[in-house]
Amino acid sequence: MQIIDFLDKSKAKYEVTKHEPTYTAQNLAAAEHEPGKFVAKPVIVEADDHLAFQAGSYEKAVRMSMDDYRKLVDPKVLEFSY
Repeated sequence: MQIIDFLDKSKAKYEVTKHEPTYTAQNLAAAEHEPGKFVAKPVIVEADDHLAFQAGSYEKAVRMSMDDYRKLVDPKVLEFSY
């Protein structure tokens, strides 16, 4: 099952953003207008009560609220400093 299919089946609220292909975390951060310290691939990163992660391609990212994400899965949330 693809990520988007899972989100649709779960009736999750999310937004898909499309950008130029990115192959590094820093390029993804720039494409998503996020500071580089908030982006790591393939880790899902939370910033300002939302999270962004790759949507199965180098050209799409999913952005959704952390609360909605936690309702879908039981993530292991870690805190670390940059």
